[in-house]
Amino acid sequence: MLFRSASSSFSRHVICSIRNKACACRAEEVNIAWVKNITLFDNLIECGDSLGVLLVPQINLSKKCIGSTLRYLTYLCARSLFLDAGMNDFVPKPIDVKDLITKVKKWLPDDKIMENDGTEADPGSEYGTDENWIRCEGLDVETAVRALGSTALYDKIASEYYRSGAEKHDGIMAAYANEDWNDYTIRVHALKSSSRQIGAMELGSMAETMEKAGKAGDIDAIRAGNSQTMVKFLKLLSDLSEYYGVEEDDSDKSPIEAEVLGGMLDELAAACDDLDMDGMESVSDRLKQYSYDEDVRPVIDDLLKAIGDMDTDACMEIADKLR
Repeated sequence: MLFRSASSSFSRHVICSIRNKACACRAEEVNIAWVKNITLFDNLIECGDSLGVLLVPQINLSKKCIGSTLRYLTYLCARSLFLDAGMNDFVPKPIDVKDLITKVKKWLPDDKIMENDGTEADPGSEYGTDENWIRCEGLDVETAVRALGSTALYDKIASEYYRSGAEKHDGIMAAYANEDWNDYTIRVHALKSSSRQIGAMELGSMAETMEKAGKAGDIDAIRAGNSQTMVKFLKLLSDLSEYYGVEEDDSDKSPIEAEVLGGMLDELAAACDDLDMDGMESVSDRLKQYSYDEDVRPVIDDLLKAIGDMDTDACMEIADKLR
């Protein structure tokens, strides 16, 4: 989630879940982030340039609206389109996190922005040194870190990329096997974006080629390039496993007490209600500090995955199983 880059002093006011909406003319996706004070539109589709116009009358325009759109539109054209549709600002793709944070700060009410008291590091100044960066073939970590704003944020995003990688790969391959080219195109689009975000530019370009083939209905091109793209993807996941694939040792951890677990589940429920990602991640971090009975461990793993996916509905359902 690109909004995680915002410093936590104001991120809780802009973080929210992403809801997928369908375009009436084509069953493809647009991301809309409903926040307490700002509405963010993220267009993912070829016809999405008009989608911003279509959806603007459906939202509460008392909120500030920020749009982003596809890279192939010129900046001035895209910006004009969104502003003419009634939005307040525009962030071009590829997203520059610092630009996004600047725009969010610009439109947030003053009472929602709190000065850093020194206890929270400024993510924009935490580049670290190249000695601290992961080293994998095909990763331009330096460029990705500077685009995201901090080494810590890069590490979190790369960790999530690895964690969700197998599921993402299987989803692409299932769409390919089922010849569901619409779903395939959406999934390789996501692979393109997430790969570029961590600096896997060659893989991102390969995924983009598959995406363009899907949009053009060029099935021969998909069949010719899919295998090579997936091999590249799996190789990257294998390389990342050296950094993010180490299983935690629970032997030195204390067994969790029912009262402690119940308290954390209550905190998680409140965080899910408020769409508070910081709160959800805090619960996740503390859950990882304990050991669990064999029959409970799989449920905890499912809960940690749901928190990582920011799937509030799944979090609530799994939490009910643990009570």
